[in-house]
Amino acid sequence: MTLATDIANDCDEFDGIETVTLRQIRPGGTNPVSVASVTSNPLTRRQMLALGGAIDLDGDAKNFSLNVTDVGSGGVKRGDQLIQSDNTVWTVVECALATLGTRWKVVAEQRP
Repeated sequence: MTLATDIANDCDEFDGIETVTLRQIRPGGTNPVSVASVTSNPLTRRQMLALGGAIDLDGDAKNFSLNVTDVGSGGVKRGDQLIQSDNTVWTVVECALATLGTRWKVVAEQRP
């Protein structure tokens, strides 16, 4: 039995990395941007409380982390949308630059 020794992309599997479409919604129109290496996680208790505790615990909100370089100069703003490969649409409710300005930390929720 031979084992692969190239583990460079193992983090893709373990971290749940995916490519999403960021729909930047601005007054002048909508700009779709493909963003690679996106991770997502459930909200923390602190985030739920900061959002007024109105978010259900049934998975209708979560954290996303996006690479600044992929997002581009338009950045991420409240009201923008993230579209996953299965066409699940998430609306940005909170966003901020993090990790020394290299990642966008985003809280988004599914809206009917």
